[in-house]
Amino acid sequence: LLLLLACGPSSLDEATRYDDISRLIEGGALSGRTGLALRDRGLGPELAELIASTPNDLVELDLRGNLIGTRGAMALANSSELSGLETLILAPGRVYVDGNRIGDAGVVSLAESSGLGALTKLDLTKNELGPKAGASLGWGPPALTTLILDSNALGDAGAGGVSTRELDTLHLGWNGVTDDGAIALASGSFTTLLLAHNEIGQAGADALAAGLPKTGTLYLAGNGIPDTSGLEDRFGAGLRLE
Repeated sequence: LLLLLACGPSSLDEATRYDDISRLIEGGALSGRTGLALRDRGLGPELAELIASTPNDLVELDLRGNLIGTRGAMALANSSELSGLETLILAPGRVYVDGNRIGDAGVVSLAESSGLGALTKLDLTKNELGPKAGASLGWGPPALTTLILDSNALGDAGAGGVSTRELDTLHLGWNGVTDDGAIALASGSFTTLLLAHNEIGQAGADALAAGLPKTGTLYLAGNGIPDTSGLEDRFGAGLRLE
């Protein structure tokens, strides 16, 4: 028992300290592994740099509840080892709730990455993002189908930037989106669009009712829209106002 304690955790799922994670990864713990979740470790950019520089077969990488920052996002974007990655989660955790703080510069690097061409799902909830991030995500990564950007500050300009993407799912809750942003998004073909707790009024609601596919799901809780009858007629059970 004392020997096991001295050696530290024997798997990445148990490891919480960077030294232990580094020892395991350098010892081949990523070999043959397609999913890696290192949630709520509270670690900085060195964690992302370690993963980015190690040969792997990862399809899903979940780093929620860390603090990789812009430097860590750039390491992931510039990696030649993550070409098979399909899901990247950089959201807040349960313990470390402030997000990874990658900022607009980190998003630009992810959008421009030539090594993340297989990425289909990107979760950047609460990462201190503004309109520039929305503009960048309007054109990359190229294969995205699900983009989660809740609890940022994209505003109407950022919403307009991502409105041009052919996405199945887009989350823009808590982003300060008003009627102008909703009008831009109304031209999209989203299967699921979450715009809860923004500042969308009647004009934005009417545009969404007229423009979005009626078979989709639309989340508009917390917007204070005066008349939702047009939305209800259009989306029926697909409308979520609570």
